[in-house]
Amino acid sequence: MSKPPLTIHYIVTSEIPTYRIGIVIFDKHDYTDISPIQNFKLWRRELMEVQWDQILRLIEDVIRTVEHTWQLQEGDLLRNQFAIAGLTDDGVDKSAFVLYREEDIIYNEEIDPIARKIELSRIIGRKVVGQLFGIAVSPSWWSCMWLNEGIATLFGVYTINQIMPESRILDLFVVQTQQESLRLDDSQVMNPLDSKIDNMSKINSLFSFTYYIKAPSILRMLHHTVGDEIFQKGINMYMKRKTGCLDDFWTEIQSVYDLQTTDLEKINVKDLMNPWIQEKQYPILNVAEIFDSEWTKIVLETASENWTVPLTHQVYINLKRILPTFCLSWEQKHFLTKCYNSEHSRFIIINRQQTGYYRVYYDFESWLRIINYLNSKNYTNINVLNRAQIIDDTFHLAISGKLNFYIFWDVVSYLKWETDYIPWYSMYKAAEYMSHILPYYNTESINFKMKLRMQLDSLLQKIGYEEESNDDMFIKCLRQEALRWACILGDSEYAEMDT
Repeated sequence: MSKPPLTIHYIVTSEIPTYRIGIVIFDKHDYTDISPIQNFKLWRRELMEVQWDQILRLIEDVIRTVEHTWQLQEGDLLRNQFAIAGLTDDGVDKSAFVLYREEDIIYNEEIDPIARKIELSRIIGRKVVGQLFGIAVSPSWWSCMWLNEGIATLFGVYTINQIMPESRILDLFVVQTQQESLRLDDSQVMNPLDSKIDNMSKINSLFSFTYYIKAPSILRMLHHTVGDEIFQKGINMYMKRKTGCLDDFWTEIQSVYDLQTTDLEKINVKDLMNPWIQEKQYPILNVAEIFDSEWTKIVLETASENWTVPLTHQVYINLKRILPTFCLSWEQKHFLTKCYNSEHSRFIIINRQQTGYYRVYYDFESWLRIINYLNSKNYTNINVLNRAQIIDDTFHLAISGKLNFYIFWDVVSYLKWETDYIPWYSMYKAAEYMSHILPYYNTESINFKMKLRMQLDSLLQKIGYEEESNDDMFIKCLRQEALRWACILGDSEYAEMDT
């Protein structure tokens, strides 16, 4: 008896860019699937018996949160997901499944540092949210690919922040992603986001880490400029296009902004944002007090004539924070802001919560007042992200020759009081940079190590050398890094504790 003819049924899909197409071939004897919720499968190796329950719970929470936030139908995001050992991932979202590098999402609570759990959550957030943003709108030009990736990365962070507010992933985004992007811009390894793509090598560059790290930072600045509702509604409108380019994105944000804003001086979103994606590097704001007056002058320093900078600042008087004033943008080369009076105890902090993608250079008197404030018991009145920003800005202004190094050391002297991981992260990155460029035994290197060890000694005396049951994850991270750097600096006593 002959076999019936083989019938193959093809599902007709909408047009898919070739780079969204992927094929997974695997041996079902080696892999097993876990299905915690309907229509969802995570395929993983049989041999890997790790804490999959935590990972699955996080994926489920991210899926539910994204469905609720973006008003999706249940099941829209539920696809096959694969954890593949040794995967070389190009970072591009595929149309029918999600790929994880197995090593990126396994977690063992007993041996892995707590920072790994936070990084794992960031990866999962980006991958799940990428199903929505990565494939909802196909860019009509190669040069627009950064936009979808930037939106997916940023909203992945926002989603994890909703699920795990204790992770402080938004704060970590600033010091780990935005500040790293500024450093890469300093080293001139990044091309503008909106670059002309005219050959194969430039197409390949679109898939590099350095190309994408800047995108979510620039979009975060736009988000804070126009506000939550306008930003999210604009993105919703853009997603409905299915295919689009950068001008379409600016148009949708602008249309929502115009409908919901009554400002007399409205911004032009495209004119505001184009320099940030078309120019290399970033601007610097020079802040100087006008002698014997109540005014502070802010000057825009940049090689380009095109920049328009969203500006936020806070004024502090008598060690108390005054309600912030907000100037959206300016096209002039300088801007004056009133600081109420000329008391010696007042000063201004520019770039509140480091929402802007730029550095700030203060005049000598302003630096002294900021340093004095940081060394007061009220130093926490300065937002934690601004404390980290001040450390990062002073360090990189110093190594570029714009600022004397003793200002940097005077700024970080306040760390003897600091027990928050976020500013210390910026300090650790500065130490990492210095350890690579300084000869091991020269005078400058010895002074650097001595000053850093004094700060680490003070920190460890405050938070303790041993882990306590009531320590939060950031105290644990802070202690682990402090002990690691103490070992790097050659302290044998701390080396024994770290092991």
